[in-house]
Amino acid sequence: MKCMFLVTCLSFVLMTFSYPLPAESEVALIKKCQEVQHQIDKLTNLKRKGGDSAQMNRWHKKRNKYKKRYADYDCKRVRHLLR
Repeated sequence: MKCMFLVTCLSFVLMTFSYPLPAESEVALIKKCQEVQHQIDKLTNLKRKGGDSAQMNRWHKKRNKYKKRYADYDCKRVRHLLR
């Protein structure tokens, strides 16, 4: 019984430390990407609700700027960590 508990604890410790932790710069990138993705989602929801054509165009342009920033930061490589 003790042997099984020890094996379970050891495997948990090995699994915990086998995955590399993100570096500080990657953590900062993840935070930036989360903020940009939040703004994109916010503008997308506003567009879905509708409005006059001038407002829709402003939201669309603003959303495209955030999408460009998302691409510039290369957020695709950390998008699995964003949510």
